[in-house]
Amino acid sequence: MTPQDQELIKKVKAGDKEAFTQIFDKYSDNVLGYLYRYVGDFQTAEDLTIETFLKVYNNIERYEEMGTFSSWLYKIATNCAKMELRKKGRRRETALDGYVDEAKETTLADTIADETAKTDREAAEKDSKEYIYKFVEGLDKKYKDVFLLCDVEGMSQEEAAKALDSNIKTIGTRLLRARRIIYDILKKNGYEL
Repeated sequence: MTPQDQELIKKVKAGDKEAFTQIFDKYSDNVLGYLYRYVGDFQTAEDLTIETFLKVYNNIERYEEMGTFSSWLYKIATNCAKMELRKKGRRRETALDGYVDEAKETTLADTIADETAKTDREAAEKDSKEYIYKFVEGLDKKYKDVFLLCDVEGMSQEEAAKALDSNIKTIGTRLLRARRIIYDILKKNGYEL
């Protein structure tokens, strides 16, 4: 944790609402992006972001500075997302190789083939990320959590282990497996890696 974060957290614990606003401003966009990729719905992700920060504010006294603040924050965000998905009874786990874009009635392979025809590199990179996020939606939850925290949010495996209440060896194994699943599906569908 940065010294600036430590100071802000001390101020929040002392009742300084402006310090909390600074924490919110620093982390809210990343949390929103994480939650959007987790639940697949922007409005729900926005609601969960607010819920996450309300829980942070209401439970800041419980935060202990043994780990990083971001690990604690993402643990709360992950728990909010899991509760929301349970509440709605959604199962986001689907077979990745059978993904079909229902709006266009095209298969993943068709979509990826169309993508390679684009000449604008920047657009291609953005679309590639979106395809990967669609694959991530279909991952088993144990792989999805780790992949989003480590490869999308940039957390270390150690931080992800704290956020997910797991050990680092399990996190490493699951991250490797998630990467392999996505790699295999991309390769199978002719995507150049």
